Amino acid sequence: EHEPEALKLTWTGSTDDMGVESYQLSYKKTDAPDWSTVNVPHQETVTTFTYTLSQLDPFSVYAIMLRAKDAAGNSSDAVMGLEATPGTNLVSNSGFESGSVEPWETTGTVQTVTYDTYSGGYALKLLNESGIKTAEMAAEGDVSYLVSYWSRSSADTSVPPATVSLAVYQDNDI
Repeated sequence: EHEPEALKLTWTGSTDDMGVESYQLSYKKTDAPDWSTVNVPHQETVTTFTYTLSQLDPFSVYAIMLRAKDAAGNSSDAVMGLEATPGTNLVSNSGFESGSVEPWETTGTVQTVTYDTYSGGYALKLLNESGIKTAEMAAEGDVSYLVSYWSRSSADTSVPPATVSLAVYQDNDI
């Protein structure tokens, strides 16, 4: 889960012959020189661990590094990744729960679907070369925007991969 000022991270617990004691979770904005580190205690009865990094900057990319530490003081090899915090959603998706695709303009067959039954997340399902687009949105010149989408392709290899297009214009003379 990614919120404008937080990243919810999840990982599978580690095993070690000396006994895992904790997880060292380090993070930093990709352009920052220094890492911040938190230690998450290992619990024998837990198989999936979750930690939320909070008070982060919106519209930012963070480097994440995770290591398991055992009772002897040894550290595992680091697992690294990049995660991004979004900013405010500029496109309303308020009707997905009721089956409405407003304010999206659609072509072809577009349906609303539940993609995460545990968090109540909804998305649009596009069938057979269908498409969606939003109305133009005003953007400020000195503001950064993060554009993201979630895609899951059909197992059918004859289905072409999804295409995402983004058009950005410099002025209002369009």
